[in-house]
Amino acid sequence: MIKLTTRMAFALCSASALSLLAAAPAAQAQDAAPAGTAAGDTASGDTIVVTGHPAFGDFGVDLSARDTSVKPGDDFERYASGAWIDKTKIPADRASTGSFVDLHENVQSELQKLITGAPPSSQYGALYNSFMDEKRAEQLGLKPLTGDLAEVKAIKDKSEFARFMGSTDGKFGINLIDFAVDADTDDPTMNVLWMGQGGIGLPEKDYYFNPQFATQRQAYLAYIARTLKAIGVSDPTAAASQIMAFETEVAALSWDSADRRQIEKINNPYSTDELKAYAPGIDWDAYFAGAEIPPQKRIIVNENTAVKRL
Repeated sequence: MIKLTTRMAFALCSASALSLLAAAPAAQAQDAAPAGTAAGDTASGDTIVVTGHPAFGDFGVDLSARDTSVKPGDDFERYASGAWIDKTKIPADRASTGSFVDLHENVQSELQKLITGAPPSSQYGALYNSFMDEKRAEQLGLKPLTGDLAEVKAIKDKSEFARFMGSTDGKFGINLIDFAVDADTDDPTMNVLWMGQGGIGLPEKDYYFNPQFATQRQAYLAYIARTLKAIGVSDPTAAASQIMAFETEVAALSWDSADRRQIEKINNPYSTDELKAYAPGIDWDAYFAGAEIPPQKRIIVNENTAVKRL
């Protein structure tokens, strides 16, 4: 009934984790509150008492969602959620629905209130007001981008390009090689560097080759041309075609989505020295220097063959 992409599942789990973390101290504080302490009062110098109620039932579980005509041992999902499945429809503007989706929507609503209601003098308020100031954005035009464009134009060789990629990861734009920090596959109590393929602006490899995405490819090509025209490229149409051809070649070297979801295929550990020997086509010293990452004993390189070909 509920279909979630990996990214959606991660986002929803993150939201639920935040809610649980937020709820745990409140529950502990409530349990520790002296008798007679009013809701919201400070029981001690570092304890805030918070009262509330579950969203479902008396203890946070919606028992009416069950289908008790089904034995748990025969079909536990139907037993636990059958009545809810029968009466619930996925909203037209969503790909899925469920309690975690509702939790995510509620968290987004609360975050919106926090941001839009932040004082203009605060960091959040200043950032939000700056982003929403369309008049100021129109006045500035491309001026805020001139420094970034100059940095790109100054790149002379592949080593400088590798350094630039490392220094800009996580910022606007895309890189041929992406990296992030996540749990080690061998020891989840430790975090290690994860790396993998990048370099495409469309959502997945298939968008560059499947006939059903021809409209999206044309729209993306037009977008690239408009962007290049806006920054002053003399022949934006020809340059856009070159960029699209480059990305298509990158996509051809990349892994399919199905392979990228299989942990036994993406769990490829290397040290920094081993990675340099395995994929010598990239100046890794320059890349890691740009990213300010020291030599690593263990790096999980997801789509390792794609990284080597790129």
